[in-house]
Amino acid sequence: WAAGLVDGHLNTEDLSAMVDQLWQQGYQIRITRNLHKAKAFLWEKYQLQPDARYGMLTGGRDKGLKDLDLNKVDTRTFRAGPWYSDPESSPSSCRRLFDAITEFSAQGLELDHTLLVWGTDLIRKGGVWDDSLAMRYLRKGDVLNPLQLRLNAYRVLLTRGREGVLICLPQQVPELDETYAYLIAAGCRVLE
Repeated sequence: WAAGLVDGHLNTEDLSAMVDQLWQQGYQIRITRNLHKAKAFLWEKYQLQPDARYGMLTGGRDKGLKDLDLNKVDTRTFRAGPWYSDPESSPSSCRRLFDAITEFSAQGLELDHTLLVWGTDLIRKGGVWDDSLAMRYLRKGDVLNPLQLRLNAYRVLLTRGREGVLICLPQQVPELDETYAYLIAAGCRVLE
């Protein structure tokens, strides 16, 4: 599903059918426009499971989410061990849903459930993926296809949860409206 979504080689009807199959197999794909509601859902879902691991993820090139209640972790100083394994009482724990890691810190690692805060570094614009609002690379010659890097990043971010992914496209970021509509058409179920 994630590959079909970001690569664009499947239509939304096929993607939606895949989501239905994933739900039947116990994998949940939800969507919301409210970050606080998303956090509350995960805290409630796992409140009696102290060993469950859930955390917040976001795109590494985003610059449109700066006014939200999240702290994007600097990849250079990120300490994966405490973030992934500390109990919720630790300020470093992923379960606190305060520190959001990027695709670089999530690659190769998984959580029980993820909260993906979708940024403006990859949006739908005119029916296609667009990275025009992403932070630019300092040395442009080193990056041949920045859009492909964003697509790859979101493929990683969408697949880090073992039990599911809850995607939040914050309401206060209108640039995400078309992306939200696309994800709904692709089968994401709205968090009630």
